[in-house]
Amino acid sequence: MGLMINRDVFAGAGPVADAVRAANWDAAGLGAVGTWSAAMLAALDLCLRSPFPMVLLCGARFAYIANGPACALFGDEHMATVGRPAAEVWRQAWPVLGPLVHTLRRAGAPGRRDDVALAVRRGGIVQDASFTFSCCPVGAGRDGSGGVLVSVLETTVKPSRARRLSAMPVTAGPAVQLAHEGLTAREREVASLIGSGCQIKQVAARLEISVSSVNTYRARIFRKMGLASNAALIRYAVMHGLAN
Repeated sequence: MGLMINRDVFAGAGPVADAVRAANWDAAGLGAVGTWSAAMLAALDLCLRSPFPMVLLCGARFAYIANGPACALFGDEHMATVGRPAAEVWRQAWPVLGPLVHTLRRAGAPGRRDDVALAVRRGGIVQDASFTFSCCPVGAGRDGSGGVLVSVLETTVKPSRARRLSAMPVTAGPAVQLAHEGLTAREREVASLIGSGCQIKQVAARLEISVSSVNTYRARIFRKMGLASNAALIRYAVMHGLAN
C-alpha cells in the first residue's frame, strides 16, 4: 500500500499550513506539494504537527517552511517567510548553517551546530539570541531535490540563569538507545528503504529478496520499534536520519 499522507498533510495544522498551501512552489522549482516525494511529505507532516520548533528546508534553494512553534520562537512576521530561500531568512546565521546543510544533504547524514547567533524581533524589539540547529537530510537527490529537516532549540542564557547553572554540579546520565539501534543490519536496510517511501515490491527488488521476506522483516521492525504503520516508520526515519 502506498503512503496516503498527502491527503491530510494540511488537516488541522493551523495558519502555517494555510501559508504553505497558498505558496507558489512552482516558482521555487518544487512543483505542487501533492507531487513531492513520500519522504518530503512525511517530513512536512511531521514539521507542521510537531509541538517542537522545526523548520523544513526544501529543494535546491532550501525554500523555507517554519512550523507554528518555530514562528513563535523566531519572532514577529516570521509566517511571511514561507517559501523564501533560507539564505535570506537566516541571513545572519547562513555563513554557519549554509555549509552545514549543503554538506549534510550531499552526505545523507544528520548533524548539528550549537549556539548559533541570530537576531530575532519579538514584540517589536530586536533581540540577540542563540540557537542549536539539529539537521537531518530528507530524500536527498543529486539534482538538489529533497530537503533538510531542522529541529531548533533556543540556547540563549539569561545572566541570572547562567549564575544558577554555574553553581550546579555536572553529572553524567545514562545513554539513551534509539529505537532503531536494536535492529539487525538487514532490518536497518529494510527500515531505511521503507522510511524513504519505497513500497514493499521496490524494497524486495532493491535487496534481491522475496516480498514475503520483506513483510517478515517489516513485522520485526514494527515490533522492535513499537510502530504500527509505514507512515509511522517514515516519520521516524525522517526524524532520525534513516531515510535515503
